[in-house]
Amino acid sequence: MRKAMGSVDDLIEEAKVRTVAWALGIFAISYFLTRKLRSAPLPRNSADNAS
Repeated sequence: MRKAMGSVDDLIEEAKVRTVAWALGIFAISYFLTRKLRSAPLPRNSADNAS
């Protein structure tokens, strides 16, 4: 029975590691995308220049 509990504990630890890895990956991708978007110049709207 202890071996079965050990494998369940291993599965829980693996799920934790995968969750953290996914979270870090999503954070890194969104961070770099927002930095890339901020560095790009915003297009000018011709309606803003009319007023």
